[in-house]
Amino acid sequence: MIAAAGYRSDLGLTFCYHRDLFDRAAVRRFARVYRTALDELTGIPPSETAAQSAAAG
Repeated sequence: MIAAAGYRSDLGLTFCYHRDLFDRAAVRRFARVYRTALDELTGIPPSETAAQSAAAG
């Protein structure tokens, strides 16, 4: 399940999965691929979203 919540210009995403589906490395790979696809769809440069994540985090 993927949940999304927005507030003003921020978008938070939460991923829920059963442990039998992904090990830790697979979760990281999936998150990286998903983030890249989301960046491409929104037109936000990856360096900008990485900076936003680092500032939030």
